[in-house]
Amino acid sequence: MRLNKLAAIAGVTSIVVLAAGLTETIITTRSANASSLDKSTLIAEKNEVLTTGRFVRVDKSTSGGVQIVESDGKRYVELLSNFKTSGGPQLEVILHRNSIVPKSIRRSDYITLSSLKSVDGTQRYLIPDNIDLNNFSSVAIWCRQFNVTFGYASI
Repeated sequence: MRLNKLAAIAGVTSIVVLAAGLTETIITTRSANASSLDKSTLIAEKNEVLTTGRFVRVDKSTSGGVQIVESDGKRYVELLSNFKTSGGPQLEVILHRNSIVPKSIRRSDYITLSSLKSVDGTQRYLIPDNIDLNNFSSVAIWCRQFNVTFGYASI
């Protein structure tokens, strides 16, 4: 749904709507000039949450939440603000076929989405359009160099 204009309200207003897995954020601002009510700014972001999970440790400390979201026709793995894992070489965010990911994995059981951007905090990773999520049951943090799963979350 596209909103072209939102009437300005005194000051700055932020509205967040959470319903049935849909997140929409609307921020409106109004000029300091009270007569310019028609000058408003609308910022809207829609994220449909497809599934969620929580990380469990396999070989290294890994915790926090993850969700799969769809936004503007694209799907993403989102590591939530409480996400945290140990540091290591060549850490990757992967989708794994099984709901429980073993310490060492086989090439035929996963796909790599990206190198891990940070060992903690909110992060987003694009899931390619040609990936059928029905073929994958978990998101994992995996060390390519040593073939070690740090942790995973069933989705």
